[in-house]
Amino acid sequence: MMMIPEPWSKHETMSDEKKAFYEYHSCLMEPWDGPATIAFTDGRSIGAVLDRNGLRPARYYITKDDLIVLASEAGVPPVAPERIIAKQRLQPGRMLLVDTAEGRIVSDEEIKDRIVREQPYREWLNEHLVSLGESPEAPEEPAGDPATVLQRQRGVRLYVRDAAQGAGADGADGCRSGRLDGLRRSARRAVGAAAAALQLFQAAVRAGDEPADRRQLRRNHHGAGHNDRAGGRPD
Repeated sequence: MMMIPEPWSKHETMSDEKKAFYEYHSCLMEPWDGPATIAFTDGRSIGAVLDRNGLRPARYYITKDDLIVLASEAGVPPVAPERIIAKQRLQPGRMLLVDTAEGRIVSDEEIKDRIVREQPYREWLNEHLVSLGESPEAPEEPAGDPATVLQRQRGVRLYVRDAAQGAGADGADGCRSGRLDGLRRSARRAVGAAAAALQLFQAAVRAGDEPADRRQLRRNHHGAGHNDRAGGRPD
């Protein structure tokens, strides 16, 4: 009922308890519209449910000797016509259930009426469900000059690129200061720190060096049998 619900949102004659069940579970997962017929069992009851669009055929026979046969098409197994007391098909969104212990077919209405009353789904929805239309408006932020915003974004990209390549002309950080004029001082410091860390990382990679704790982790992971042939270093 949760994975393959029947159409409920605009169902005019459906009970409120059943609508609340479907609405509650629609918050947990998207419905599976198929086309699909799903058979299921718990060892005592066995049943099937058809997707709510009804695009997958599901027909069944009921015989005089208490046999029920469900398949995608009629006549899949040979059944003598005189044995058959009912020929039906599974309806969109409907469920067929056989209780083998009680020896009876449980109707779709009986199954769902019992399930939808097990929990106070309407009460839970009224108390906890939040509609986006009822949420407060977000505070307005002052509209920035598009040219300034673009300049800042472009400045950050160029700054990091130049710092990584060591192409700057304004000191050790390799920054062309003119490209960061649109940034605040704190933002420039943050970008500078990121660029410096990137430089150190790239230098370590080029030198083939890495922190001792990383080397130890790699040794523990690869083991002594996975050493480089030439230098004896871990892979």
